[in-house]
Amino acid sequence: MRPFSARPVRSPRLLAGLVCTLSTAVLPTASATNAADAADVPPVRYVALGDSIASGVGAGDYDAASGNCLRSRHSYPQLWTDSHQVAAFTSAACSHATTQDVIDKQLGKLSRDTTLVSITAGANDVSFGETMATCTAGTDKACLDKIHAAEAAIRDRLPKALSATYRAIGAKAPKARVTVLGYPRLFTTGGACLFGLSTTKREAIDEAADQLNAVTERAARQRGFAFGNAARAFTGHEICAKDAWIHSVRLLALEESYHPTEQGYESGYLPTLSAVTGP
Repeated sequence: MRPFSARPVRSPRLLAGLVCTLSTAVLPTASATNAADAADVPPVRYVALGDSIASGVGAGDYDAASGNCLRSRHSYPQLWTDSHQVAAFTSAACSHATTQDVIDKQLGKLSRDTTLVSITAGANDVSFGETMATCTAGTDKACLDKIHAAEAAIRDRLPKALSATYRAIGAKAPKARVTVLGYPRLFTTGGACLFGLSTTKREAIDEAADQLNAVTERAARQRGFAFGNAARAFTGHEICAKDAWIHSVRLLALEESYHPTEQGYESGYLPTLSAVTGP
């Protein structure tokens, strides 16, 4: 019987070459994997819809071409676009817009190629601006009467209006991810406020804002849309807080009253949208 003998050991250099060849043949390179992943992600084609919050009223630096819509270069849709890779961006948002205005005047910017839509709308449907004007200049009773009327509209009319708006968005942009952003609470009950806004008024206004957000979130989720809770991001930065991100009454720019400041859009709304869409 021939004695057992081990097979000769191959050259380390030869073995290293063999391993390298096999790994190259079997495993894709990191760059190839990244390229493949990138190819699977469609380019972002973003359309922003909604009211004065979506257009950025309060932030200043308005695009003259937007006219009375007051679309700011510091609006949350523009800030999000500036911080992401976006193939196309259009903002149709306009100050004073109602949900019906969104349907009638803004949805023409959507298409089957749209991949991302954001919207803030609903406050004008329930005359929130008029309510704030009454609460600023009127008595507690006048303010509460106006708030109760707004709450009735939030409860009885707004759900149907929001549902119709979201349905229309889905029909015009069936491939898009849609994010609905709500509204901040306007006041903290501590601190000192001007223009006669008592604690009674502030608490009632905030309660109405909570109801507005709850109805908006419910309508969005029923449609399968994401919802961004802006009120959470603004906590501790409401009017009357030491570091407020919301304007109180602005006598020289009344349209900016009770809207976020530039800091509010950057530190409140932008993180809210980014948390839903991803980095």
